[in-house]
Parts: sequence; C-alpha cells; structure tokens
Amino acid sequence: MRFSIVSILFIGLIILACNKNSRVNDDCESGCKPNRVCTEEFRSLMVQVINRSQAGVELDSFKVIRVSDQKIILDNSKWQPSPGVSYMPGAYLVYSDAYRDETSVCGEDFVFKGYLDNQAVANGVFKIAHDCCHINLVSGDTKIVIDK
Repeated sequence: MRFSIVSILFIGLIILACNKNSRVNDDCESGCKPNRVCTEEFRSLMVQVINRSQAGVELDSFKVIRVSDQKIILDNSKWQPSPGVSYMPGAYLVYSDAYRDETSVCGEDFVFKGYLDNQAVANGVFKIAHDCCHINLVSGDTKIVIDK
C-alpha cells in the first residue's frame, strides 16, 4: 500500500513538472535562448539546375522567395560565387545560415525560381527550418531538371 501511494505521488510530480513550451515544435516562434552554444560551421543549401542530359544549366538569373509574404530573400544580385571557389555548373545558393532569421524553428516554405531569356524555367519548393544555430532542409529536392 505504501509503495503504491509513493508511486502515485511520484507520477503526479512528473506530470506537473512537464512544461508544454519545452516540447519540440509546440511553439515555433518562442525564440532561441541567448546563451545557446553552437558549432562554428556555416551551412549552406545549394540547388543544382540540370537538363535531361544531367548537364548543369547556367541561368540568366534566379531568386528565392519566402512563400508566406512573397519576400525575395536571395537573388543573383545578392549572391555571386566567391572568387577562387569552384562550383558545379548550374549550382545556386538557395539558403544559408546568413538568412537563418528569415525562417523559424518549425520552418517556412521557399520557392527557387530560375530564369533564361526572362522566362521562368526552373522552379523548386523547399521547406527550411533552423535549430537556433543552423539551417536545416526539411523538404525539397536539391536537383531541378529542366527541358533545355
């Protein structure tokens, strides 16, 4: 009898100690703790635009748009490949840790649009989140095949 009363009290304390806001994905906008320890890596999400022959396609321009408010997060005027860095043909930056605050812990949808001769030829949808330190790809294909 004594054991069951102690067990019930212990289980009751555990239930009362649970904090709804501490569970993952309950509150996407609660903010990140200021003294969070993060690794020093810098994450980037690249997409490769290829044709049916698997060759990289050099686009005239591109842009990355946040779906919720149609804000242009990134385009070819904001991102130029770094000098001395070799990228695969047709590789484009979709997102990086530099834009972490443009999404949430639960993630946002972003659209990559690529253009040739002022015509949209590449289109990809990505859900991107962050863990308060680095971005994470939740969904989306990092290869976009176009008819060119």
